[in-house]
Amino acid sequence: MYSFQSRFYGIAVAFSTVALLACGDGGSRTSPCDTVSPPESCGEMCQGNGDCGEGLYCAQDGTCTADCPAGNPQSCGEGQLCTETGQCIPDPNADTDGGNTNPGGDADCPSVVVNLESVTPTVVLLIDQSGSMSDGFGQIGGNNVDRWEAAQVTLGADDGIVANLQASVRFGAVLYTGDNRAFGDDPDPKCPRLKTANPGDSDDAPMLEPRLNNHERIQDLLFSHDPVDDTPTGDSLEKTANQLAALPPADPDNPEPKIIVLATDGEPDSCEIPDPQGAAAQAEAVAAAQGAYVQGIETIVLGISNDIPENKLQEMANAGSGQDIDNGNAKFYTADDPDELVSAFQSIIGGVAKSCQLNLDGSIAQGSESSGDVRLDGNPLTYGTDWQVVDSNTIELIGDACQEYLDNPGSMISAEFPCGTIIDPE
Repeated sequence: MYSFQSRFYGIAVAFSTVALLACGDGGSRTSPCDTVSPPESCGEMCQGNGDCGEGLYCAQDGTCTADCPAGNPQSCGEGQLCTETGQCIPDPNADTDGGNTNPGGDADCPSVVVNLESVTPTVVLLIDQSGSMSDGFGQIGGNNVDRWEAAQVTLGADDGIVANLQASVRFGAVLYTGDNRAFGDDPDPKCPRLKTANPGDSDDAPMLEPRLNNHERIQDLLFSHDPVDDTPTGDSLEKTANQLAALPPADPDNPEPKIIVLATDGEPDSCEIPDPQGAAAQAEAVAAAQGAYVQGIETIVLGISNDIPENKLQEMANAGSGQDIDNGNAKFYTADDPDELVSAFQSIIGGVAKSCQLNLDGSIAQGSESSGDVRLDGNPLTYGTDWQVVDSNTIELIGDACQEYLDNPGSMISAEFPCGTIIDPE
């Protein structure tokens, strides 16, 4: 069996501690907005803290305000802390008896340890099983192979993509096709025909079951099937995305990214019109990718041949990433021989495995989202431009910072949050 070697690096994540200004005894609580010279943003309409400027937060009534002078934790009084956005919050690190919850730290303002862990993504491999997948595709180990055999080896080999990453990616797999050969000029009544890596599958009710360490099931799926007929991409993508969206998150407190990798060797047709492959079928496939994105699922597109016009791949990639169909620049992949196929899947799955989303071992207190000091290889990142808060337990690198993190396997991320802004650290 064909084998190849690929190197994937573990994610190096730094653990950081921070102790800010000591919190003394209760002090006076005067809002900066009630002073003689209040900040200009006081009372202005807002949608988030970023609209209010330094030292202010966006209140529930949609206006900028402050409870306390930012940077002066003691100004809210006993049992509370003032955040960097000027909001008084309960001190989560103080116990009811006034004792020290962190004996090694400052008695009044104990240090907070923030641990970051990469999010485990769910990736469904949606693989075209059309008849053209039996076309020649080059050689592996001196033997001629077709497109289907190259996909089998690349994904299903004992040292293939899935085997290498199955411990860090929750994999699922779906083969899709139609079978109009058996019905003459009539459409296949069971189209799209989907087969998943779930051993409990039935032809009438294929059900997704992505999971960690799923190589053996995916290997069995790939090596026990051959190309059939037709390419109902839109129908298959829509049905797969609906099932994937309906699956509950593996960790309800930290929902994982859900991604479909669409691997196809031709332009789409549809269940209603299996031939020819026209504009309506392309529009249906694009709409399915858009629908998946609305449900929180990204679609990454790989053309297993150079038979698909690049503008069609670009449209699908744009739709799958939520970009404008005609003006987006989402990345798509192509491969026209086994080596290119290996490289494409390594880039796609390797990039997904190293997620830009990182889980915290505690929750960020409301109003304190922008107070963190997040650094990439020691360089400070800007909140809102380089990183953002997905939810109270998850931060995400964005833009150039995300790309730099993915492109450099040895990159290190560290995060520091002021005392009192992380609730229930483990």
